Amino acid sequence: MTQATGCAPTEIALADEQDFSEYAYEQGWTDGLPVVAPTPERVERMLAATDRDRYEEVAQLGPRGGAATVERIAVNAVLAGCAPRYLPVLLTAAELLGRPEMNLSAMQATTSPATPLLVVNGPVREAIGLNCGRGCLGPGTRANATIGRAVRLLLINIGGGVPDVIDKSTQGLPAKFSLCLGEHEEGSPWPSLLADLGWPDTASGLTMTSVISLANVRLPDPKPGSLHNEIAMLGDALAMRGSKHVQVGGGNPIVVLSPGTASIFAADGYDKQRLREELYLAATRPGAAYADQPLTSYRRDGDAVLPCATPDDIVVLVAGGPEANQSLVISSFVESPVLTSPINHPPVDCINGEPRLTTADPDQR
Repeated sequence: MTQATGCAPTEIALADEQDFSEYAYEQGWTDGLPVVAPTPERVERMLAATDRDRYEEVAQLGPRGGAATVERIAVNAVLAGCAPRYLPVLLTAAELLGRPEMNLSAMQATTSPATPLLVVNGPVREAIGLNCGRGCLGPGTRANATIGRAVRLLLINIGGGVPDVIDKSTQGLPAKFSLCLGEHEEGSPWPSLLADLGWPDTASGLTMTSVISLANVRLPDPKPGSLHNEIAMLGDALAMRGSKHVQVGGGNPIVVLSPGTASIFAADGYDKQRLREELYLAATRPGAAYADQPLTSYRRDGDAVLPCATPDDIVVLVAGGPEANQSLVISSFVESPVLTSPINHPPVDCINGEPRLTTADPDQR
């Protein structure tokens, strides 16, 4: 276990919560929205949700190389408005962000609006109240909103991704505030994303990659037996020539189907592999269609321009409300792979929202 040094917290005396929020904004500690003051009492309640040492260094976050200790992660979780039971998810998120292959410095400093996407699987979704259904990427659910927000604050306050200083995103993206959802495993006819990536279907896990845009795809009236139009529309969204994954021919574009849409595809005999293969073909374009573009900018297979390297690189997951007429295509930043880790979620008792480690020794509670 790595112990970070120089981690002693600084206490600031301010009159009230509003004063702290204004002060934090002036210091550049926020995402532009009001924050919750991380008082010692609040930080201690947050830390009670894990049995990890407060000074353990979970990761180093680029480009600053800041030490993301358990305590610092807890402080940013409080700032974001997280409930203590969300902390194990954030600890896992920090671990993934700190992996060299995540290429966090590139994600933080690019002119693209790159941002982490967090997908949660397994029993932890229900334990923390994560929204996997209607509006899972919109407002209204504290877990989704504040976990994603806390990740952004980690990137700013520990990783140094300060807007207009290191973060050079040309227009930015609303998803840079928060982009976190759970997969709707109960509504999916297929194995979960976590299972696709080689983990037990019963595990709790977090999957992360970096993305740069989200496109709604309206599927007017999907019916089993006649899904070629739906495949074509999703393929068109995957093939947008301005997408980085198309230009580079790499990365992991993501297709998010509602439970209703996924069920219709499954009823027509589709599993995820067949769906990926048909989407890949539908998103492949003849080189002649790119005659006015420098073809060296695009990945080619003979005269075909490809949406990514292989069909297996397309990520398919199920989330959202039950309607079958809305889907989502998320474009990949390409510089970061899809990474997954189990969420080490220790058993906690939540009494009036307060976590307490479940243990036989009352002195350890």
